[in-house]
Amino acid sequence: MEEEVKITIYKVSACGYYKRGESAAPQFGSVNETLQDLRNWIGGKLLGETKTYSAEENSGPLTYVVDVTERQGDWLLTLWNELETTDGKVASIDGRAQVGRADVTMTEFEVGSIPGYATYFWFMPDAGLMATVRFQHAAAGQVSMNKHLRYFLAQFSANVVLAEGEVEHADINVVGYRAGPAAVVTHFKPQFKTELLRKPGPIDFLLERSERIRKVSKKGVLDIAERPKRALWQTLLENLHLETPAARPHEVKVNYEVEVEGLSPDQLQAIVDAWHEEDQDANNYGFDLKGESGSTYWLDHAFVKDTVPVDVQRQNEEIVNAASLLDALRGHRRYLLGRANA
Repeated sequence: MEEEVKITIYKVSACGYYKRGESAAPQFGSVNETLQDLRNWIGGKLLGETKTYSAEENSGPLTYVVDVTERQGDWLLTLWNELETTDGKVASIDGRAQVGRADVTMTEFEVGSIPGYATYFWFMPDAGLMATVRFQHAAAGQVSMNKHLRYFLAQFSANVVLAEGEVEHADINVVGYRAGPAAVVTHFKPQFKTELLRKPGPIDFLLERSERIRKVSKKGVLDIAERPKRALWQTLLENLHLETPAARPHEVKVNYEVEVEGLSPDQLQAIVDAWHEEDQDANNYGFDLKGESGSTYWLDHAFVKDTVPVDVQRQNEEIVNAASLLDALRGHRRYLLGRANA
Protein backbone atom coordinates (compact mmCIF):
# COMPACT_ATOMS: atom_id res chain seq x y z
CA MET A 1 0.00 0.00 0.00
CA GLU A 2 1.41 3.39 -0.96
CA GLU A 3 1.58 6.04 1.75
CA GLU A 4 3.40 9.32 2.20
CA VAL A 5 6.08 9.79 4.85
CA LYS A 6 7.75 12.93 6.11
CA ILE A 7 11.54 12.73 6.11
CA THR A 8 13.93 14.91 8.12
CA ILE A 9 17.66 14.33 7.73
CA TYR A 10 20.14 14.51 10.63
CA LYS A 11 23.86 13.99 10.88
CA VAL A 12 25.15 11.48 13.42
CA SER A 13 27.49 13.74 15.36
CA ALA A 14 28.57 11.22 18.01
CA CYS A 15 28.46 7.44 18.32
CA GLY A 16 30.80 5.32 20.38
CA TYR A 17 33.24 5.75 23.26
CA TYR A 18 35.20 8.99 23.62
CA LYS A 19 38.04 10.26 25.75
CA ARG A 20 36.83 12.70 28.37
CA GLY A 21 36.81 16.21 27.00
CA GLU A 22 37.23 15.06 23.39
CA SER A 23 34.45 14.77 20.81
CA ALA A 24 36.20 14.70 17.44
CA ALA A 25 36.22 10.92 16.98
CA PRO A 26 35.45 7.90 19.17
CA GLN A 27 38.24 5.68 20.45
CA PHE A 28 36.05 2.77 19.37
CA GLY A 29 32.46 2.19 18.31
CA SER A 30 30.43 3.13 15.24
CA VAL A 31 26.83 3.32 14.03
CA ASN A 32 27.10 -0.05 12.29
CA GLU A 33 28.57 -1.71 15.38
CA THR A 34 26.00 -0.11 17.68
CA LEU A 35 22.98 -1.18 15.64
CA GLN A 36 24.38 -4.68 15.06
CA ASP A 37 25.06 -4.94 18.78
CA LEU A 38 21.53 -3.71 19.56
CA ARG A 39 20.05 -6.33 17.23
CA ASN A 40 22.07 -9.03 18.97
CA TRP A 41 21.05 -7.72 22.42
CA ILE A 42 17.29 -7.83 21.72
CA GLY A 43 17.49 -11.38 20.40
CA GLY A 44 15.37 -13.64 22.59
CA LYS A 45 14.09 -10.76 24.75
CA LEU A 46 10.49 -9.79 25.33
CA LEU A 47 9.67 -6.33 24.00
CA GLY A 48 9.14 -5.06 27.55
CA GLU A 49 12.74 -6.00 28.35
CA THR A 50 14.25 -3.79 25.63
CA LYS A 51 14.08 -0.39 27.35
CA THR A 52 17.50 1.01 28.26
CA TYR A 53 16.57 3.59 30.91
CA SER A 54 14.04 3.74 33.70
CA ALA A 55 11.23 6.15 34.49
CA GLU A 56 13.41 7.77 37.18
CA GLU A 57 15.96 8.71 34.50
CA ASN A 58 13.26 9.80 32.08
CA SER A 59 11.95 13.22 31.08
CA GLY A 60 10.12 11.79 28.06
CA PRO A 61 8.38 8.56 27.09
CA LEU A 62 10.05 5.24 27.84
CA THR A 63 11.10 3.57 24.61
CA TYR A 64 11.27 -0.08 23.59
CA VAL A 65 12.79 -1.77 20.53
CA VAL A 66 10.25 -3.14 18.07
CA ASP A 67 12.66 -4.03 15.27
CA VAL A 68 16.21 -3.52 13.96
CA THR A 69 16.54 -4.25 10.23
CA GLU A 70 19.50 -3.95 7.85
CA ARG A 71 19.59 -3.73 4.04
CA GLN A 72 22.85 -3.25 2.09
CA GLY A 73 24.45 -1.20 4.85
CA ASP A 74 21.38 0.87 5.72
CA TRP A 75 19.44 0.28 8.93
CA LEU A 76 15.90 0.90 10.12
CA LEU A 77 15.30 1.16 13.87
CA THR A 78 11.69 0.97 15.03
CA LEU A 79 10.96 2.09 18.59
CA TRP A 80 7.79 2.01 20.68
CA ASN A 81 7.13 5.12 22.78
CA GLU A 82 5.15 4.38 25.92
CA LEU A 83 2.21 6.56 26.98
CA GLU A 84 1.85 7.11 30.71
CA THR A 85 -1.11 5.46 32.38
CA THR A 86 -3.03 5.90 35.62
CA ASP A 87 -3.47 2.54 37.34
CA GLY A 88 -3.23 0.80 33.97
CA LYS A 89 -5.65 3.19 32.25
CA VAL A 90 -5.20 5.91 29.63
CA ALA A 91 -7.37 9.02 29.83
CA SER A 92 -9.21 10.47 26.83
CA ILE A 93 -11.49 13.50 26.60
CA ASP A 94 -14.56 13.94 24.40
CA GLY A 95 -13.59 16.56 21.83
CA ARG A 96 -17.25 16.99 20.84
CA ALA A 97 -18.32 18.03 24.32
CA GLN A 98 -19.13 21.60 25.27
CA VAL A 99 -16.25 23.53 26.86
CA GLY A 100 -16.39 23.16 30.63
CA ARG A 101 -18.58 20.05 30.46
CA ALA A 102 -16.30 17.52 28.85
CA ASP A 103 -16.16 14.03 30.32
CA VAL A 104 -13.03 11.93 30.60
CA THR A 105 -13.00 8.26 29.75
CA MET A 106 -10.42 5.93 31.28
CA THR A 107 -9.53 3.11 28.88
CA GLU A 108 -8.17 -0.03 30.52
CA PHE A 109 -5.35 -2.10 29.04
CA GLU A 110 -4.54 -5.74 29.56
CA VAL A 111 -1.82 -6.55 32.05
CA GLY A 112 1.54 -6.48 30.27
CA SER A 113 0.40 -4.30 27.36
CA ILE A 114 2.21 -1.02 26.67
CA PRO A 115 0.04 1.77 25.24
CA GLY A 116 1.99 4.03 22.92
CA TYR A 117 3.03 4.72 19.35
CA ALA A 118 5.79 3.75 16.93
CA THR A 119 8.66 5.87 15.60
CA TYR A 120 11.04 5.03 12.76
CA PHE A 121 14.70 5.93 12.17
CA TRP A 122 16.60 5.31 8.94
CA PHE A 123 20.38 5.16 9.37
CA MET A 124 22.80 5.61 6.45
CA PRO A 125 26.17 5.01 8.16
CA ASP A 126 28.30 5.40 5.04
CA ALA A 127 26.98 8.98 4.69
CA GLY A 128 27.07 9.70 8.43
CA LEU A 129 23.33 10.46 8.33
CA MET A 130 20.09 9.45 10.01
CA ALA A 131 16.53 10.35 8.96
CA THR A 132 13.36 10.39 10.99
CA VAL A 133 10.43 8.81 9.16
CA ARG A 134 6.96 10.00 10.16
CA PHE A 135 3.62 8.57 9.13
CA GLN A 136 0.56 9.80 11.07
CA HIS A 137 2.25 11.30 14.14
CA ALA A 138 3.64 14.81 14.48
CA ALA A 139 6.42 13.81 16.89
CA ALA A 140 9.35 11.94 15.38
CA GLY A 141 10.87 10.82 18.70
CA GLN A 142 14.44 11.75 17.77
CA VAL A 143 15.28 12.96 21.30
CA SER A 144 14.03 9.73 22.88
CA MET A 145 15.90 7.66 20.29
CA ASN A 146 19.13 9.48 21.11
CA LYS A 147 18.57 8.70 24.77
CA HIS A 148 17.74 5.04 24.09
CA LEU A 149 20.98 4.45 22.17
CA ARG A 150 23.09 6.52 24.57
CA TYR A 151 21.91 4.44 27.54
CA PHE A 152 22.38 1.26 25.49
CA LEU A 153 26.03 2.16 24.89
CA ALA A 154 26.44 3.07 28.54
CA GLN A 155 24.91 -0.05 30.09
CA PHE A 156 24.12 -2.90 27.70
CA SER A 157 26.41 -3.01 24.67
CA ALA A 158 29.05 -5.67 24.14
CA ASN A 159 31.66 -3.04 25.07
CA VAL A 160 30.34 -2.74 28.63
CA VAL A 161 32.44 -4.28 31.39
CA LEU A 162 30.48 -5.20 34.52
CA ALA A 163 31.80 -5.76 38.01
CA GLU A 164 33.32 -9.21 38.41
CA GLY A 165 30.72 -11.93 38.84
CA GLU A 166 27.87 -9.58 37.96
CA VAL A 167 25.31 -10.18 35.21
CA GLU A 168 23.03 -7.71 33.48
CA HIS A 169 20.15 -6.59 35.69
CA ALA A 170 18.25 -3.45 36.71
CA ASP A 171 21.02 -2.03 38.93
CA ILE A 172 24.07 -2.91 36.91
CA ASN A 173 27.52 -1.85 38.10
CA VAL A 174 29.54 -0.77 35.07
CA VAL A 175 33.27 -0.60 35.74
CA GLY A 176 34.39 0.50 32.26
CA TYR A 177 34.38 -0.17 28.53
CA ARG A 178 36.64 -2.02 26.13
CA ALA A 179 36.89 -2.41 22.36
CA GLY A 180 36.88 -6.22 22.56
CA PRO A 181 37.02 -9.14 24.98
CA ALA A 182 40.84 -9.03 25.22
CA ALA A 183 41.21 -5.23 25.15
CA VAL A 184 42.17 -3.03 28.08
CA VAL A 185 39.29 -1.71 30.21
CA THR A 186 38.91 2.05 29.81
CA HIS A 187 36.80 4.79 31.35
CA PHE A 188 35.86 6.45 28.10
CA LYS A 189 32.52 8.25 27.86
CA PRO A 190 29.73 6.58 25.82
CA GLN A 191 27.97 9.02 23.53
CA PHE A 192 25.25 8.98 20.94
CA LYS A 193 23.90 12.16 19.38
CA THR A 194 22.20 13.28 16.19
CA GLU A 195 21.81 16.87 15.01
CA LEU A 196 19.78 18.38 12.21
CA LEU A 197 21.74 18.58 9.00
CA ARG A 198 22.00 22.32 8.51
CA LYS A 199 22.05 24.04 5.14
CA PRO A 200 24.24 27.15 5.07
CA GLY A 201 22.49 30.49 4.88
CA PRO A 202 19.09 30.80 6.62
CA ILE A 203 20.26 30.91 10.25
CA ASP A 204 23.23 33.12 9.38
CA PHE A 205 20.77 35.45 7.63
CA LEU A 206 18.77 35.79 10.86
CA LEU A 207 21.84 36.17 13.07
CA GLU A 208 22.97 39.10 10.95
CA ARG A 209 19.53 40.74 11.38
CA SER A 210 18.70 39.71 14.96
CA GLU A 211 18.24 43.32 16.11
CA ARG A 212 15.40 43.65 13.57
CA ILE A 213 13.38 40.74 14.97
CA ARG A 214 10.00 42.02 16.15
CA LYS A 215 8.14 38.76 16.80
CA VAL A 216 9.09 35.22 17.79
CA SER A 217 6.59 32.45 17.06
CA LYS A 218 6.60 28.80 18.05
CA LYS A 219 4.67 25.88 16.63
CA GLY A 220 4.87 22.89 18.90
CA VAL A 221 3.44 19.56 19.89
CA LEU A 222 2.87 18.72 23.53
CA ASP A 223 3.38 15.04 24.20
CA ILE A 224 1.06 14.32 27.12
CA ALA A 225 3.22 11.28 27.98
CA GLU A 226 5.87 13.71 29.26
CA ARG A 227 5.23 15.14 32.72
CA PRO A 228 6.50 18.71 32.07
CA LYS A 229 4.50 19.02 28.87
CA ARG A 230 1.43 17.54 30.53
CA ALA A 231 1.77 20.13 33.31
CA LEU A 232 1.93 22.91 30.70
CA TRP A 233 -1.16 21.49 29.01
CA GLN A 234 -2.99 21.44 32.33
CA THR A 235 -2.10 25.11 32.82
CA LEU A 236 -3.43 25.93 29.37
CA LEU A 237 -6.65 24.08 30.16
CA GLU A 238 -7.06 26.04 33.38
CA ASN A 239 -6.56 29.32 31.50
CA LEU A 240 -9.38 28.21 29.20
CA HIS A 241 -11.53 27.47 32.29
CA LEU A 242 -11.41 23.74 31.68
CA GLU A 243 -11.04 21.56 34.75
CA THR A 244 -10.18 18.36 32.93
CA PRO A 245 -6.51 17.55 33.59
CA ALA A 246 -5.92 15.11 30.73
CA ALA A 247 -6.31 15.08 26.98
CA ARG A 248 -6.00 12.53 24.23
CA PRO A 249 -4.76 11.88 21.61
CA HIS A 250 -1.32 11.91 23.18
CA GLU A 251 -0.15 14.80 20.97
CA VAL A 252 -1.62 18.30 21.32
CA LYS A 253 -0.63 21.05 18.86
CA VAL A 254 0.01 24.53 20.25
CA ASN A 255 0.99 27.80 18.55
CA TYR A 256 2.07 30.96 20.35
CA GLU A 257 4.00 34.15 19.65
CA VAL A 258 5.80 36.91 21.56
CA GLU A 259 6.43 40.49 20.49
CA VAL A 260 10.05 41.61 21.04
CA GLU A 261 12.17 44.70 20.48
CA GLY A 262 14.96 42.93 18.70
CA LEU A 263 17.24 40.13 19.93
CA SER A 264 20.98 39.98 20.36
CA PRO A 265 22.83 37.37 18.27
CA ASP A 266 23.50 35.45 21.50
CA GLN A 267 19.80 35.40 22.37
CA LEU A 268 18.90 34.12 18.91
CA GLN A 269 21.66 31.51 19.04
CA ALA A 270 20.32 30.36 22.43
CA ILE A 271 16.92 29.73 20.84
CA VAL A 272 18.55 27.76 18.02
CA ASP A 273 20.62 25.74 20.52
CA ALA A 274 17.55 24.99 22.66
CA TRP A 275 15.67 23.88 19.56
CA HIS A 276 18.46 21.38 18.84
CA GLU A 277 17.57 19.67 22.14
CA GLU A 278 13.87 19.40 21.21
CA ASP A 279 12.13 17.13 18.76
CA GLN A 280 12.62 19.38 15.72
CA ASP A 281 10.06 17.49 13.65
CA ALA A 282 7.39 18.49 16.15
CA ASN A 283 8.61 21.99 17.09
CA ASN A 284 9.51 25.02 15.02
CA TYR A 285 10.43 28.66 15.68
CA GLY A 286 9.63 31.56 13.39
CA PHE A 287 10.91 35.16 13.31
CA ASP A 288 9.30 38.27 11.83
CA LEU A 289 11.54 41.23 10.98
CA LYS A 290 10.83 44.94 11.24
CA GLY A 291 10.19 46.48 7.84
CA GLU A 292 8.90 43.22 6.36
CA SER A 293 5.21 42.43 6.28
CA GLY A 294 3.81 38.91 6.00
CA SER A 295 7.17 37.13 5.99
CA THR A 296 8.08 34.73 8.77
CA TYR A 297 11.48 33.05 8.72
CA TRP A 298 11.15 29.53 10.15
CA LEU A 299 14.14 27.63 11.52
CA ASP A 300 13.19 24.39 9.81
CA HIS A 301 13.76 26.02 6.41
CA ALA A 302 17.46 25.74 7.19
CA PHE A 303 17.30 21.96 7.20
CA VAL A 304 16.64 19.09 4.79
CA LYS A 305 13.03 17.93 4.97
CA ASP A 306 10.81 16.29 2.37
CA THR A 307 7.71 14.19 1.83
CA VAL A 308 8.08 11.05 -0.28
CA PRO A 309 5.77 8.15 -1.26
CA VAL A 310 6.55 4.68 0.06
CA ASP A 311 4.95 1.37 -0.89
CA VAL A 312 4.85 -0.53 2.41
CA GLN A 313 3.15 -3.41 4.15
CA ARG A 314 1.49 -2.76 7.50
CA GLN A 315 1.39 -5.24 10.33
CA ASN A 316 -1.43 -3.18 11.84
CA GLU A 317 -2.60 0.44 12.02
CA GLU A 318 0.46 1.50 14.04
CA ILE A 319 3.33 -0.80 12.98
CA VAL A 320 4.79 -0.83 9.46
CA ASN A 321 6.73 -3.86 8.26
CA ALA A 322 10.35 -2.78 8.70
CA ALA A 323 11.81 -4.61 5.69
CA SER A 324 9.23 -3.16 3.29
CA LEU A 325 9.74 0.35 4.68
CA LEU A 326 13.53 0.20 4.47
CA ASP A 327 13.37 -1.12 0.88
CA ALA A 328 10.98 1.72 -0.05
CA LEU A 329 13.17 4.36 1.60
CA ARG A 330 16.27 3.13 -0.20
CA GLY A 331 14.46 3.86 -3.46
CA HIS A 332 14.65 7.57 -2.52
CA ARG A 333 18.22 7.40 -1.19
CA ARG A 334 20.01 9.07 -4.11
CA TYR A 335 17.47 11.90 -4.30
CA LEU A 336 17.60 12.61 -0.55
CA LEU A 337 21.38 12.46 -0.38
CA GLY A 338 21.47 14.89 -3.28
CA ARG A 339 19.33 17.29 -1.30
CA ALA A 340 21.53 16.80 1.76
CA ASN A 341 24.66 17.65 -0.22
CA ALA A 342 23.13 20.60 -2.12
